[in-house]
Amino acid sequence: YLLGINGLMLGAAFAFTHRYGLAGNLGRFILAHGFVELSVICLSVAAGTYVGEAIIRPAGRTRSAAFAAAVGDMAPLLTLCALLLVGCGLIEGYLSPDTTFPIAARLVLGICWWLVMVGLLLGPRKPGSDAPLRL
Repeated sequence: YLLGINGLMLGAAFAFTHRYGLAGNLGRFILAHGFVELSVICLSVAAGTYVGEAIIRPAGRTRSAAFAAAVGDMAPLLTLCALLLVGCGLIEGYLSPDTTFPIAARLVLGICWWLVMVGLLLGPRKPGSDAPLRL
C-alpha cells in the first residue's frame, strides 16, 4: 500500500510540475539520488513483507519467535538501507539543489551510487561459488 502511495505521490509531483513547465527541474533534482532512494524503498517494502509473512505464517514456531527470527534476518538489510538513505540525504541536501552541478554529472553520480548499493547488497563472493546471496 505504502509503495503504491509513494509511486502515486511521485507521479502526482511530476504531473503538477509538468503542467507548469518544471518537470525537467524536478527530474534534474532527483536524478542523483533517486535511483538508490526508490530502490531502498522497494527493498524496505520487501523486508516488511517478509516480517509480516513470518507473523502470519509462523511455520511451526510461536509468532513472537517467528517475528524475532525474521527481524534478525532483515536487520542487516535494513541497516544497509538506512546507511544508503543517509547518503541519499547528503546528495539531496547538498548536490541536488545546486543548479551549477551539471546534469551529466548528476546522472553519473546517480548510477555510480546505485552500483555501490548493488555491490554492497551482493557482498563479497568466493570465486566459483554458486551459493545463494546472503546479507
